[in-house]
Amino acid sequence: MESLTLELEPPIASGATADIHDWRNGRVLKLYRDFVPRASAVREARITRALHDAGVRVPAVGELLEVNGRLGLPMEKLSGPTLASRMVDAAAGARAGETAAGIHAAMHARTAELQTMRVQFRWVIERGPLSTGQKDRVLRAMEALPDGDRICHGVFHAGNIVITDAGPVVIDCVVAHRGNPLADVAQTRVAMTEWLYIGLPEAGRRAVERFIDAYEKRYFELLPGGRDEVAAWMPVVAAVRISLGHAPSSDEPLRAIIDAGLQ
Repeated sequence: MESLTLELEPPIASGATADIHDWRNGRVLKLYRDFVPRASAVREARITRALHDAGVRVPAVGELLEVNGRLGLPMEKLSGPTLASRMVDAAAGARAGETAAGIHAAMHARTAELQTMRVQFRWVIERGPLSTGQKDRVLRAMEALPDGDRICHGVFHAGNIVITDAGPVVIDCVVAHRGNPLADVAQTRVAMTEWLYIGLPEAGRRAVERFIDAYEKRYFELLPGGRDEVAAWMPVVAAVRISLGHAPSSDEPLRAIIDAGLQ
């Protein structure tokens, strides 16, 4: 692994796990914070590369390197707003939902060598905050549902789609896996439902509600069949989300989905 000592300009963006700096050749450098395990950075690079090679429009990434003692991942620089930022009213929310459905359906038409959904979900749920009894019920529910081998993003929502001049690009691929696409649809519904619990103004709430409706309608126009299965997956993916970082909401909406789905 290349190791560099450089004077970097201030980051152009910062998140919980990394700073983003301008980098060479028009790219950016995702510079991970010291507490991020090396395995996590390696995983993100591998998964993002696998999705890109499979034809999913995600940022192109380079090879991991070390900069000033921190792991860094060079990646394609994206310019443009997120899809979420365009959801200013109900009509815009509906358009955004249709856009997201097209992107998601195209992703679900592909496969790649990724960790399987069942293995990943079990690992995450078993280490999460649910009670032992809840974990057992969720895992039994998961095992009763059909498997699959499609690329699933895992955190696909309006905030993880960047609208560039060259078209939409999906970001935040670190938990992408291979499995049943209907579980990934359920995850999108659960993730977007959380946005209804963060004190949005009325126009924002209507935009999110219309996004969810338009997303599901358009998705099942593109890939018919299995719509009833989405509801069965919702408590499972809610249990996964509650075990991971899941801004913007608290745990309560997810616990409500789990409880309602396991009745």
